[in-house]
Amino acid sequence: MDYNIENKGIVCFFQDLMKKRTFFLALSFVAIAFAWIFQVAIIPLGVVAVALLAICIKPTNFILRLVGFLVALGALFISLHKMNLAQSGGFYPGLIFAFVLLYLLLSWFVYNARSSEINDL
Repeated sequence: MDYNIENKGIVCFFQDLMKKRTFFLALSFVAIAFAWIFQVAIIPLGVVAVALLAICIKPTNFILRLVGFLVALGALFISLHKMNLAQSGGFYPGLIFAFVLLYLLLSWFVYNARSSEINDL
């Protein structure tokens, strides 16, 4: 049974957003803006931007999206650690950005778990 057939709810909304390249481009621009503002974490936030741009190549590819999300989250957690050590004011905006990425990853997993479709690996 496919629970996503009505296309209602927050999980389906974010899944529809994640099918578009412009959404990941906007997220990568946010990461670049954070890197521009908070110089202490410029390298990890640059890795986040590159990982999100890699997802833009083909947003429907499972492996590419999974690797992109995991690399982006790992680099974002490293940048949060660096910002916290430097007592930077960008820790909390970076933390909110990390929660957004984590929520996107979890909503993608929930959408696929609720769906009766088998995604091609």
